[in-house]
Amino acid sequence: MIDEKQEGKKEAIDNLEQEKQAEERQVKLQEKQIKSIVVILGAIILAVVVFYFIIDSMRNFEYGGVGFTIVKEDVLIFYKSSFPIYSKTTGELLATYNIFIRNDPRKLKDIEFDGDLNLLPIMVVNATSDFNCEGYGNLAMTNFVKLHSAIGTKVIKDNNASCSNNGDYMFVRLTESEETVIKQTGDYCYDIYVNNCEILEATERFMVESLITINE
Repeated sequence: MIDEKQEGKKEAIDNLEQEKQAEERQVKLQEKQIKSIVVILGAIILAVVVFYFIIDSMRNFEYGGVGFTIVKEDVLIFYKSSFPIYSKTTGELLATYNIFIRNDPRKLKDIEFDGDLNLLPIMVVNATSDFNCEGYGNLAMTNFVKLHSAIGTKVIKDNNASCSNNGDYMFVRLTESEETVIKQTGDYCYDIYVNNCEILEATERFMVESLITINE
């Protein structure tokens, strides 16, 4: 009888030990599963962050110290840049101006800018042609005037004006040519030569140079 009781007690202890071991194995298995889930979630989060960084770096870039963002509107692609506008009297921040150009500034560098850009409060523009170019001429000059007005340079059209180096005004002449190029002809004078109606590319090349100048 005593042996049976001892055997029963031993069997009960063995069962408890087996249950304890089974519980420990279950806990270890659960811990392993949780670690696996955490690793997988971490990998997914890392992949999302890397993907977002790659996409963001593709949309945002810097050229000449000026930041640009690629903006898509339906089938059109714009290159957006922003800069602050301050009060000339108080220095107070008035607004942030956004400029959108149609051509990639990294490609516009292929248009030679021979000289240095010196900005003045007044710019006189002289055009030897109307540069209609299927409407691109009006678009080009509208954006050209808006940008320079925002940075503090008033643009005036005067086809009778000429280059002046006395510092009263900048002089920009647009003329047709066999090559699209920009050349400095005086301290504050520039000729924008336009080939094959590349008026938008030529003026935006000048605009990008203006952005670089005010950012320096």
